[in-house]
Amino acid sequence: KPALRSASVLGVATRGASASRERNRTRGALIVAQVALALVLLVGAGLMIRTFLALTAVDPGFRDPESVQIARIWFPPALLADAERYTRLYREVAERIAALPGVEAAGFGGGVPGGGGTGPSFPGVPLLVEDRPEPGGSVLVSPGGASPGWFAALGTRFVAGRDLAWADVDQGRPVTLVSENLARELWGEPQAALGKRIRSDASGPWREIVGVTQDVYYSLYQPAQRGMHPPIAPGPVRNGLLGTTYVIRSERAGTESLANEIRQAVWASNPDLSVYEVRTLQQRYSDSLARTSFMLVLLAIAGVMALFLS
Repeated sequence: KPALRSASVLGVATRGASASRERNRTRGALIVAQVALALVLLVGAGLMIRTFLALTAVDPGFRDPESVQIARIWFPPALLADAERYTRLYREVAERIAALPGVEAAGFGGGVPGGGGTGPSFPGVPLLVEDRPEPGGSVLVSPGGASPGWFAALGTRFVAGRDLAWADVDQGRPVTLVSENLARELWGEPQAALGKRIRSDASGPWREIVGVTQDVYYSLYQPAQRGMHPPIAPGPVRNGLLGTTYVIRSERAGTESLANEIRQAVWASNPDLSVYEVRTLQQRYSDSLARTSFMLVLLAIAGVMALFLS
């Protein structure tokens, strides 16, 4: 009997030791997995930090966004029946806004830069270059074109040539602006692009390049697309758009007083116009970075917590 009791005790001890070793192995595997997960999360946070710093280091193609006011304006469909009135109203609103106290420049166009999506809603189109049999790749064309003062209000630098002028619009001159990356890819340097003629529509007119702007990032999450910016087109030619975006450079940007004065200037031209999404370019720019900064914070918190629990 003593021998049986000893054997029984020995068996229990052996089973207990085996269970203890099994628990230790399981615990060790869990710790390794937790540490590995924590490291993955921390590495992800580090990569997000690098991405965030890279985004903030990009020259987006505009300056002092806190001094740029954005205002979107909706036009009644009835105005589409009269192209001249349609275009005249656009210009009249811009001139009224430009005359407001403290406004340095004002213009209107399509596709405000600095967004947080995958790019503007208008896709690239094939580019045709005069005296070249092969297409010049794809190009991003501003929908409806850009008005004189658009790039001045954004603070976009001109690398070569000049800005668009109202004389170009009034006289129907077939001219255009292009981005620096397009000029360099096709002609080696911006200055060499001046005087060259291009078009984005095989049935449209050849447009002479009169100016080259710095590259503009419509989305901070994509490389700057090659851009073509012809003068504004009259009414219905604006791709059926029932509105446009005005950009206004002023030290008063972001103030309620300027926002109210912009609304009054618009309604003085036509009380049926609707003004909405009045905010600064800095707010739009900050919103585009919010997604990255939010993910960065979540990854950092998750990584630290996982490492602490491990």
